[in-house]
Amino acid sequence: MAQPKLELGLTLPRPNPDIVRSAETPTPSLRILFNGQEKGAAKLLTKLIDDNHEIVGVVAPKPKKVGDTIKIDPLRQTVLDINAKRQAEGLQPIPIIDLGTVNDAEVQKQMEEMKPDLGVSMYLQKKLDPETFSIPTFGTLNIHYSLLPDERGRNAMERNIMNGYKILGMTAFLTSRAMDAGPVAGYFAYKNNGKSQGSQYYEHEDDSLDLMQGAVTNLAFAIHERKNNRKQKLPLIPQDPSKATSNGLLTKEELFVDFTKMDAVTASNRMNAGGPGATAIIEGKRYKIGKPSIVDSEAQGRVSDSATDSMRVKAADGRILAIGKAEEIA
Repeated sequence: MAQPKLELGLTLPRPNPDIVRSAETPTPSLRILFNGQEKGAAKLLTKLIDDNHEIVGVVAPKPKKVGDTIKIDPLRQTVLDINAKRQAEGLQPIPIIDLGTVNDAEVQKQMEEMKPDLGVSMYLQKKLDPETFSIPTFGTLNIHYSLLPDERGRNAMERNIMNGYKILGMTAFLTSRAMDAGPVAGYFAYKNNGKSQGSQYYEHEDDSLDLMQGAVTNLAFAIHERKNNRKQKLPLIPQDPSKATSNGLLTKEELFVDFTKMDAVTASNRMNAGGPGATAIIEGKRYKIGKPSIVDSEAQGRVSDSATDSMRVKAADGRILAIGKAEEIA
């Protein structure tokens, strides 16, 4: 599958030329229903508040007991902190909705009464029903870790790395009934640096936030005009279904590394992909393997010195792979 051709960095659809906008023009305020979890979602929420959007409600995981302590999700904690400050200033708190109840009919009615213009989801680990993501007037913005329509569904970034993509990326799009098939509100593309999926995911966390913030801003100007002119189109790019791919969750079989048949780069890509993790049989023993690097030393087996402790294996093309993580498994 050929990758979508995009410029590196942030790409947002061009708004209608009739929309008056400059660097000094403040972003029109939207009524936003925010859904998410973890630190990244908390950071994005703060950015949207700083952009003067009105947060009419936040969907976040409920507190859970871990041992003798109560663990509160960073997004929920951020809203609690904001509400404490708002209460001291005599302002109404931002309503918090438990993530587990978001698709309940009674909660959906509560969200409808908030009259949101736009929903924004960040790192949300729960599927929203169509009746839920359709509540905001202009839909719910979400993020996906591939350049759509390539690799719809889960493990998209993992598959891109396994398949040796030179360019990786993220897509901001409006949620639709078909998985990851809604119109695109923006892209962020970057070079695959050869590191693991987890490493690159966190290296580009700020880029994912900039993408979502930029997409919201772009939509805000168009939505503001749309309220006065129903013919105003939103800056969205329809996906081409003929170019869509979807392969589902990675399996252990797909990530099995056969050093007798795979070249060093292919083996390295599988180890970097993440998902359930790569495995291999080395000298008759099965290992879970990761943290690969291609080296010159031809030493076979485990090598230890002051700088490294690695398993070194020759690939089918004769190149040597140093495996920084090699855990023997049954």
